[in-house]
Amino acid sequence: MAEVNVDSKMNQQWKADNLCRRYGRKLVLQDVSFTLGRGEVLGLFGPNGSGKSTLMEIIALAARPTTGRITFNGCDVLAHVRDFRPMIGYVPQDIALFEELTVMDNLLCWTRLPRDLARQRISEIISALSLDIFVN
Repeated sequence: MAEVNVDSKMNQQWKADNLCRRYGRKLVLQDVSFTLGRGEVLGLFGPNGSGKSTLMEIIALAARPTTGRITFNGCDVLAHVRDFRPMIGYVPQDIALFEELTVMDNLLCWTRLPRDLARQRISEIISALSLDIFVN
């Protein structure tokens, strides 16, 4: 497990260095670098096919760059994906839901928690948000 200091009082920093992504011979992301401090926001603008979604997938650890590095407070994020994934929230551009499944079953498809614990936590959150009528 990575030793990562996530103390909320600390000046936290996410850094991307020279991220590139290829799909076969096609280069879709080339040498993207940025630094984000605590509370800062990054906006991505560009035409279709310019790599915005690919960059977001890489930042969210849903995809890996072909080359480049991502660090958090100096720790190599890509070398410790399992440790960092719980720290990241990501809503993809295209929602992948299965119409034939209930809301509960769709949510269970995406969790990384053990099934019984996931069902319990999902139920707690649904109740807290008064969404019980939409579950099945």
